[in-house]
Amino acid sequence: MRSAGLAAFRDSLRAILHVQASRADEIQDWEQVKLLSVQVNRLQRWWRPGLLCIGDAAHAMSPVGGVGVNLAVQDAVAAANLLAEHL
Repeated sequence: MRSAGLAAFRDSLRAILHVQASRADEIQDWEQVKLLSVQVNRLQRWWRPGLLCIGDAAHAMSPVGGVGVNLAVQDAVAAANLLAEHL
């Protein structure tokens, strides 16, 4: 990507940004471009006596779009619904 040049990179961004295509023009230097490596991992077992893993502790998600926080809240609600009576 770098060998193609910054202008080519901005053009590729414009193709996917659609509504905010002009935002690509804000990139003036390669120092403004960062690579985010994302992995989606999950535990084989999410609990043990005295411990329940929820959210990213149980299943790491991409930070794009706030998916991880939404799943963490869903995990907390599901855990509360299942455990509240027993606790």
